[in-house]
Amino acid sequence: MNTESATLHLARIVLPYETAAKRGIHDPYHWHQRAWDAFPGREKDTRNFLTRIDQKEQGWQLLLLSSWHPERPDWCPDHPQNWGVKAIADSFLTHDRYRFSIRANPVIKRVQRNAAGERIRSNKREPLRTPGELLPWLERQAESHGFELIGTPRIDQTDHLHFSRAKDQRHGVHHLVDFSGILRPIDPISFRQAFEDGIGPAKAFGFGMLCLSPLS
Repeated sequence: MNTESATLHLARIVLPYETAAKRGIHDPYHWHQRAWDAFPGREKDTRNFLTRIDQKEQGWQLLLLSSWHPERPDWCPDHPQNWGVKAIADSFLTHDRYRFSIRANPVIKRVQRNAAGERIRSNKREPLRTPGELLPWLERQAESHGFELIGTPRIDQTDHLHFSRAKDQRHGVHHLVDFSGILRPIDPISFRQAFEDGIGPAKAFGFGMLCLSPLS
């Protein structure tokens, strides 16, 4: 986001499942499109927000974190149970420890070689699946994003998220992993950037938002 001195805003949208179905919101790509509705007039700007989508009893819950101030989309009911925005004070990121959760898309780029054994360029990425792969991935992310993990994080869920784009008939799938645990910031600048910009790939599809709850 590149918003070191900007105020961050966290918006929460809860959309009943029936309403989402009527609006044609079925998968992460549809949510990616609809999230832009909270920032009218910025459709041509570089994306400046993170999202997370969860299934709740009341309906789909969409979290939006951005330095842009969000506005309630017309498809979101005008009710406190369905729409809310709060500013995040700078002091929120100055605590010693946090309970965290993150929905991530852990992948690795494998070395590709041709028939002669020569290394070739490739954008192919493979998902990491086992705890022996996933926990080291999270540890590497922590090290490069200014925090350390306290204890062993939990892997709360693994799943696959399918998406489709009607305009080019593209279909795809993302590997979803929910981590949770306790962390301690060790580099305030890198930690803030991780909070603002997210961690890992596929951020436009609802991955990478670091959800924090201060412990001290």
